[in-house]
Amino acid sequence: SCAAYVELGVLARRTGDFLSAEANYLACVSRVPNFREAYLNLGILYELYLGRLDDALKAYQTYQSLSESPDRRVAGWVSDLQRRLAGNES
Repeated sequence: SCAAYVELGVLARRTGDFLSAEANYLACVSRVPNFREAYLNLGILYELYLGRLDDALKAYQTYQSLSESPDRRVAGWVSDLQRRLAGNES
């Protein structure tokens, strides 16, 4: 189940196995493309652990688009990433 993949991903991330964490999250969304918690965890992994800011932004935006009402905390993360990415382009 997707919930199991996400939990395995979280456990892998906590032990520093970032590639396994990513593989678990992606396995979830390949099976259930609208499982939003996987996108939230992908965003966290990409932003905080892998430095893949573009991918993090996309993951957070997908998470928000699948939510009935936007998560204010994640909206702040999206804004922050957009600012940081715009700053990298100058």
